[in-house]
Amino acid sequence: MGKTLEVCYMQNIKRVVKKIGAISAGALFMGASLMGAMAADLSEYPSPFVMNGAYDNAAVITSSNSLDANAGLFIINGLSGAITSTDGSSSTTAVEGAYKLQYSGNEFNINDTAYDVDTKLTKTQLATLLAKTTFKDDEGTNTGDTEYSQELKFTNSGGSASEKSIWYVYDQNGEDSDKPMGDFIYLSKSGTTYAWVYEFNLDSPVTVANSADLQGTRLVLLGKQFTVSAASFTTGNVTKLTLLAGDVTQTLATGETVNGVTLVGVEANGASCTIEYQGVTESINDGATKTMADGTIIGVTNVVPSNKQSAPDYCDLNIGADKVELEEAKEVKVNGDTVTGTKVTFGSTQGFDVFNVSFKPSDKVYLAPGDEYVDPIFGAFKLMFTGIVEDSVEEIEMDASGETVSLTATNKDGDITTWDVAFANTTGTGDVMPGSDIDEPFISLEGDFVTNTSMGNSISDLSEMSGIRFLFSMNDRSHIVKIKSIDTLTNKTTFYDETTGTEYADQEWTSNASTSFSFMPSTFQLTFARDDEFPIGLGTGAIGNDVIIFGNINDKGSSYMLQNGGNVTFWSNWSGAGTGGVVGAGDFPGLPTNRPYWMTIGEVDTSAESNLPLNVIDVNLTYSSANQEINFQAVASNKDFAHRATSLKQTDKSETTIKSAKTLYGTFVEQVTPTGSGADSITVRTPDTATYAEVYVAPIGSSITTTAASASGLSILDDSEVTDASMYNAIVVGGPAANQIAADLLGLTYPAYSADSGLSEGEAMIKMVDNGAKVAMIVFGWEAEDTRRAAKVLESYDAYELSGAEVSVTGTTSSPTIASA
Repeated sequence: MGKTLEVCYMQNIKRVVKKIGAISAGALFMGASLMGAMAADLSEYPSPFVMNGAYDNAAVITSSNSLDANAGLFIINGLSGAITSTDGSSSTTAVEGAYKLQYSGNEFNINDTAYDVDTKLTKTQLATLLAKTTFKDDEGTNTGDTEYSQELKFTNSGGSASEKSIWYVYDQNGEDSDKPMGDFIYLSKSGTTYAWVYEFNLDSPVTVANSADLQGTRLVLLGKQFTVSAASFTTGNVTKLTLLAGDVTQTLATGETVNGVTLVGVEANGASCTIEYQGVTESINDGATKTMADGTIIGVTNVVPSNKQSAPDYCDLNIGADKVELEEAKEVKVNGDTVTGTKVTFGSTQGFDVFNVSFKPSDKVYLAPGDEYVDPIFGAFKLMFTGIVEDSVEEIEMDASGETVSLTATNKDGDITTWDVAFANTTGTGDVMPGSDIDEPFISLEGDFVTNTSMGNSISDLSEMSGIRFLFSMNDRSHIVKIKSIDTLTNKTTFYDETTGTEYADQEWTSNASTSFSFMPSTFQLTFARDDEFPIGLGTGAIGNDVIIFGNINDKGSSYMLQNGGNVTFWSNWSGAGTGGVVGAGDFPGLPTNRPYWMTIGEVDTSAESNLPLNVIDVNLTYSSANQEINFQAVASNKDFAHRATSLKQTDKSETTIKSAKTLYGTFVEQVTPTGSGADSITVRTPDTATYAEVYVAPIGSSITTTAASASGLSILDDSEVTDASMYNAIVVGGPAANQIAADLLGLTYPAYSADSGLSEGEAMIKMVDNGAKVAMIVFGWEAEDTRRAAKVLESYDAYELSGAEVSVTGTTSSPTIASA
């Protein structure tokens, strides 16, 4: 669906991309239906949120509650399956006069610093700010013209440094009391980790005899005009400059007035000028400044006494000036205040030649998308973090509810499948086994087999061994296929492709022989055998059982190939033999000893930048006999996440049940672990190409210009961000106690708790309501977990009988039940 741009940072779950800037209300209302919610019916879902295969001004509006935001992801995942339009409508962002830290083949990826993209900026990148300019020395005894160059240099901290600057991180904001996780451009305050170094460099040194040789000389630094008001020397070399940047630089004769400043008189020796401003008379020495009562700074850069009664005296004034003091090996002073974290270095060897100004902030800085940071020294440029780019993000959702674990994933063809991948075998030798139940195994590894006795005492022979699901994965096309029925009289089996919803009836096979089946995109082989035909080599302990052998079902291992090229790989077998597994290892039969995790989610991108490591996310399951439920162990990764650890990090200080992280590629991982009992979930969102930041160095007056290619799209919003829900076809997630938009649409006073919400305990509801010319659907429950259950219905909406203006949802998150309200 093309690229979208995330520009607004939201805490907790909401990492879904959205466009920079705002589309006008007029554009949003183009083509709006006037029928509104009164004509909307749940049977038409996902209409009107998706029309003609594209989002129609849709918005998912969640409360700030993390579980509600997680429920919103269920809905987004379901909606994505209805998107067929690939017109690539997106937003184009430009910043006038700015330079974007990015070029072909080198994006500003996670863990990159500005130095990794551009070591320095010159007039080539910033023609105005860093222009090549002429130094005109027409003061004092030495005069002449010399060109000078300007550069903005970035710091090379090294790949393994723990502190870097202008660094794209996904981490906690340590300067925020809540410590929220998010995408940030980080500026360090540590040591010599400077954010940037400004360098002024004359093409050839200028010999100076004294301060008068420089005083009054004008310099254009970073596109801004400064006047040298004073200079100091050590052994003939410049070691200090005082610069004035005035709103008005004017030569006044005695008695003249400019901008309210009147030149009253000039000392005969040229040492000072006397001025009057707002009724107050002040004497200002040559090369000095004074701050007036209203804060206006007035500087004197040149005093010219005439010493003739008939001729006036003159004085060069900078009115409204900013004073910048640069002194060797010291911190910069601006208007008398020290800029902590700066350092000045003069490189002059023959008078006036080179000076550098290094800068780091006095406190750590975390720029969120949409933030900017202004250079505090010259006040001429700013660092702008306009957003992040994530390309065609796909989502994997794992839910552990009660004694089963479900997985939702999208294959290469864009087909979404939800199936049970594990269950608690409370009566068997293993705590957790692959499948939906003991009589519904899930087979993923080639060579694995299922016997009738392994499916429980009720399964007496081959004809009763239906219900087995297996992973078909050939040529990167992955499907979940179910054995629907087995006829041992005619040796025929009916298969059901749960990925496409297609049945393949009466497929013939030869008993006790590897049979090829060709109804899928590629041929695969299974063996069906009765107890007296049990193949030699599968283990004498199973002789006398009927068996199905899954001999050739995938060509790249037990991996479900994902739409964006990654994979989910399963490392447990049912039989505990024939695939290198060891019976009873960990919580799983047949878990290979070199694979401590039951599922891995791998990143794959052959075109990724060579320095960008791809990662593998590890997921393991355990069974809690106390709570009688399956839980996810803490997610880990084979390489460090962006926050330089292999484990997830708490989403914010107050939220103990949700942890998240991003890989360097940009895969977002979130784990929800309720306190005590309750549904665990893991959400993995992977972009098609590596995530990168949009960072600009821009003139101080620059602003963002955003051109929207289309008024249609999906906005992901927090209820606090929405001032007018009627601008959207809105899906509102969370009850009236947590989501103010939900309360408003329901006509309730926010916050509305318990019975005031209109629900009974344990109930959840999907409800269409009036929303002006648009439509709104509210997904809410008695508790946040109930809301997740209702949202789970919308993730697989085509599997449920949705009708009318509202439905009530009961059951569990993994197995919701619909009843007409």
